[in-house]
Amino acid sequence: MPDNLAKVITNVFSAPWVCGYVLLYYLNKYRNFVSMNIIIGVLIFLYLLPWGPVLMYSMIKKKNPSKLSAIERIPFVFVGLISYLAGIIYFNSIEPRTVVSEFLIAINVMYVVFSLLIVIGNVWSKPSIHVGGFVAPITLVALYDNLLLLLSLILTPIIGWTRIKLRIHTIKQLISGFLIGLFSAVVAFLIGLTLI
Repeated sequence: MPDNLAKVITNVFSAPWVCGYVLLYYLNKYRNFVSMNIIIGVLIFLYLLPWGPVLMYSMIKKKNPSKLSAIERIPFVFVGLISYLAGIIYFNSIEPRTVVSEFLIAINVMYVVFSLLIVIGNVWSKPSIHVGGFVAPITLVALYDNLLLLLSLILTPIIGWTRIKLRIHTIKQLISGFLIGLFSAVVAFLIGLTLI
């Protein structure tokens, strides 16, 4: 039973789902600024391009990409990195600039920083993308909209427990994922402040 519970929790709090929860919250709150260009950009640059190869890999190889070694994960992270860089350009080109387009630029900047740090971290270890992918978007939306959302981070140990229970990460890897996520969000927020 605990393994099944760990699988459910780890899937509910995987990086693309958490990004989706944050986007649903933010885009719903500022729905008057959501256009078809915004929706298309979100689907392409935050989902289809970065996560499509991961999904295809898991369907073709019938293997969980989380269980890949640190080095084997790097090509997937590079594809995401390229997608997020393209997303920055795309959302920066949408006129007029709104709170939504600014947030989407910041979330793409966050994922660029996150991806670079994951690649660097994969050289020495295997930082948890699950933990970092939870912490980063939650922290960013809290900084942009409501600091009380940081209370959601109390779920981080539960997500970490699932990664240990499923024998995917060590505590050190969970902590490095947490720090990478936190740092990426703060850097993206500070860069976003300079764009305003």
